[in-house]
Amino acid sequence: MGAVLVSAVYMRSGLTVLSGFVIEEFGISRSQFGWIFAVFAVSGTLMSPIMGSMVDGSTRRALFSVFGFGAAGTILAGLSPNIASLLLAAAVGGVALAGGNPITNRVIAERIPLSIRGRATGLKQSGPQITMLVVGLFLPALALALNWRWALVAGVVVPVLGTLITMRMVQPDRVVIPRAHRRMPTSGERHTVTWLALTSFLMAMALASVQAFLPLYAQEEVAMSASVAGLMAALLGLGGLVGRIGWTHAEHRFSSRVTLLVTIPVGAAAATGIIALATPDAQWMLWVGSFVVGFAMLAWHAVAWLFVINTAHQQSIGRSSAIMQVGTFLGFGFGPPLTGYLVDRTGSYDLNWIVVMVFFLVVSVMAMRLRHYLALQTIETVTKEER
Repeated sequence: MGAVLVSAVYMRSGLTVLSGFVIEEFGISRSQFGWIFAVFAVSGTLMSPIMGSMVDGSTRRALFSVFGFGAAGTILAGLSPNIASLLLAAAVGGVALAGGNPITNRVIAERIPLSIRGRATGLKQSGPQITMLVVGLFLPALALALNWRWALVAGVVVPVLGTLITMRMVQPDRVVIPRAHRRMPTSGERHTVTWLALTSFLMAMALASVQAFLPLYAQEEVAMSASVAGLMAALLGLGGLVGRIGWTHAEHRFSSRVTLLVTIPVGAAAATGIIALATPDAQWMLWVGSFVVGFAMLAWHAVAWLFVINTAHQQSIGRSSAIMQVGTFLGFGFGPPLTGYLVDRTGSYDLNWIVVMVFFLVVSVMAMRLRHYLALQTIETVTKEER
């Protein structure tokens, strides 16, 4: 499962860490750089329903699609002669993004006992954080030694290995369920997951704004070198790795499944404030803030995916996952361009960090409303059973 998510997110993570090199070579603004991530998101959004349906019909075919499009997008990005072709590469990579979570959610729902799904979800959601950690540690140095193109293309080895492993270990489906016969989510499932998608939209906007521009912010505002700034992305990923495993493992201990969806964004807002206060004379605040915001912010989606896995029916989990994923990808798409616009217009990151903190707090309030809706649903169910 790890190879699936790594293949899905590698190109996006690599471009984040290599942002300074890309902006310098193509002579583009921060806003234009942000549009690369918008294309990722739009492509992922449009393809999510298709990939979700494919997963419900044949997991093996969906696996090959993720690995194939992940490799193709990465190679195209490394060969891009201009920003237009880089945007095309992002569109191809977005197809791989669309399949990552529906596939891994289906595997967990089918093969992992309920008692350890939290741990399994945390581990599989750690794939993007491990990716960010590794690319943050190695890609800047590799880009300085060679160039950013070779550094980026080096990661194509992951989807290639994933394809070989799938061919050897994942048997062909005995029955591929026709599209017309695949179970559709119920109205209650759609309502819950749609509300979660709206919440995820804002969370993803805030997350993408931090994730896409953190290395650049470290260079421009906190006076860090390119290699040290890349470590901020690695630290963000390390925090997310610890948070995703820890929070999903502890999720079942809370009285409500929504408790962490309410509280985690508050911690992410506080950590963003620490990042905003970092200066060249107080670089330690950026080190601390990067880890803590990763620990809180990046853990939220892992908890949300666990919620989907435990709520959706096994036979329609691909499409249920796609509904939430649409909100997530739209947020990923709008966040970086908004950040680039705010920074370009104001000449500072201050307003951006304020907007990000507001998003986190609104997410917390929206999650409270979801908890209220689920409580009403439980009451209605009990009343019907008593009748």
